[in-house]
Amino acid sequence: LSNINFAINGEADLNYLTTSSADDLVIGSGATTTIAALESGSYEFNELSFAGNGGLNVTGVTLSSEGTDAVIHTDVLDLNDKGTLSVSANIADGFDILVNDSDTYTSTLIAYDQLSGNRDNLQTSPNLGESAINQDNKVVAYVGWTGDILWNPEEGTGSGTVGMSYSVANVQLAADDDEGLVLSTENTGDAEESTLTALVTDYEEDGNVVHGDITFAGGNITIGGEEANTYHGNTYVKNGTVTLAKDAGFGETALL
Repeated sequence: LSNINFAINGEADLNYLTTSSADDLVIGSGATTTIAALESGSYEFNELSFAGNGGLNVTGVTLSSEGTDAVIHTDVLDLNDKGTLSVSANIADGFDILVNDSDTYTSTLIAYDQLSGNRDNLQTSPNLGESAINQDNKVVAYVGWTGDILWNPEEGTGSGTVGMSYSVANVQLAADDDEGLVLSTENTGDAEESTLTALVTDYEEDGNVVHGDITFAGGNITIGGEEANTYHGNTYVKNGTVTLAKDAGFGETALL
């Protein structure tokens, strides 16, 4: 594969049926291959190769701090040339950005029976995937991730796994509907669990920028972190209090 965006979305996907029977799936120069995690089990390939800095994006993994089963199994992982790896997770209802924006997650992405080449040739993608936050059956924001590749070779066998360790990098506001992302907390103890430390930005897709809104709907919330927020949407404080623990906590909001 080269100069193409290629997607695999299930075991019955024609793209998967074609590539799984091939001797070698080569993710080549200019190619981005996106593979959506199965609900159970792994995709099976004879050989998975990277060339010309081609990119593999694994999406829809389950958020876990304990690790997960591999999304992909390949007999041979060929890293005689360069490639990149990216991950994004499904965000379930139990995810709370105030609590979880400081958590670290791990996902096993590739299991291999034999490694060919230099594992340093596989690097973290400069742009990890994004994960949608849904509230009331609509997407109100996206989580952007930052992370590193994890290698787990099995001593004496030549086999092993490749995964990623990742955490929240930013929250991208995606709904300009006079409400947007709604945040609230009942926490009265650990301040970290009621502090928004992730960078808050606008959402951009295909060159189109959305100036999404954010609503603080209850409890005592602190806006912290190190980087100045940059979002341009409206900010609403309907209940509770909001304490700014950094400059530009409200970004470049159009309305407060």
